[in-house]
Amino acid sequence: MRLFRRNPSGRAFAGPPTCLGSLIWNNQTMLAQAKPEPPAKAPSRPRRVVQRFPGRRHPRRGRRRGRPRDANALHPSQASPVRRDETAAMSSVREHYDNHLGPVYAWMVGGETSALARGDAEIGALDVAPRGGGIAVDLGAGFGMHAIALAERGFDVVAVDACSVLLDRLERLGQGRRIRIVRDDMQSFVDHLPGAPELVMCLGDTLTHLPDDSDVEALIEEIAGVMEPGGRFIATFRDYSQRLDGTRRFIPVRSDMDRNMTCFLEYSESHVLVHDILSERRGAEWATRVGAYRKLRLAPARFRSMLIARGFSVEQSSEPAGMVRFSSRLDHPGNPE
Repeated sequence: MRLFRRNPSGRAFAGPPTCLGSLIWNNQTMLAQAKPEPPAKAPSRPRRVVQRFPGRRHPRRGRRRGRPRDANALHPSQASPVRRDETAAMSSVREHYDNHLGPVYAWMVGGETSALARGDAEIGALDVAPRGGGIAVDLGAGFGMHAIALAERGFDVVAVDACSVLLDRLERLGQGRRIRIVRDDMQSFVDHLPGAPELVMCLGDTLTHLPDDSDVEALIEEIAGVMEPGGRFIATFRDYSQRLDGTRRFIPVRSDMDRNMTCFLEYSESHVLVHDILSERRGAEWATRVGAYRKLRLAPARFRSMLIARGFSVEQSSEPAGMVRFSSRLDHPGNPE
């Protein structure tokens, strides 16, 4: 005998006569037969056709159409995070000194007292003293390592530098001395002269801050054009014309218990990119800042020929740490050879 029952949907179904089997079988069958019908699909809207143009950025993918994807490029999720204090972007000389070197420059050269004593000894070895109008120009004066020594020997000094941090120190250290402080690029020194100088100095590695050889030549021309007859132009710079390779490109600057500085040199055809790596202790940890700027690979022979071409007689000598010194006198003003 078969039993017929009706499920909630109103349909009849048959089940076995046993009670327990009937209940189980009926429940499963009811669930299967009571399954609701799927809703009818809404009519689809017509597909919009978007015209593609080569080179346009796709609004979602963010990649320019028509350009192949770099197969070697890492997905952002695969790239290693870069610490902010380990990155370095090339900056201008002024930016590099204002933001990176200026605050630690006195420390780099051994401290203010030691640097001023060394600068005084260097000026003394050059045997310079006022003989004419008494005006001396210090290009790249910094905090006054040589400008103060010149003023103490009786010169009226025009101290030119582009770094405000260093000039603030010079203003403090040079109080009471005849020093005119000028914040400007060295190419513009003529605009700040009170008269014809008898001495122009550009010591340290300042000349290599100029963009290229033509700027160096223009500076020499300006000096020869305003200098007193028989005046002296004394300059030093580091010779980058010979490439260093391997670990020789790492140059220790100074180190103590709280600070360490090293330079790394990266050469191109006409310039060297100087990476200044500065690590400082901050409490129990060390923080590292890296800055980079370009210096000119000025060849000593090229610089010597520029001086001679503008009427200077030249004496050249080698200094420690790859530095070269040129002591020149304007023997033929306005009559270059």
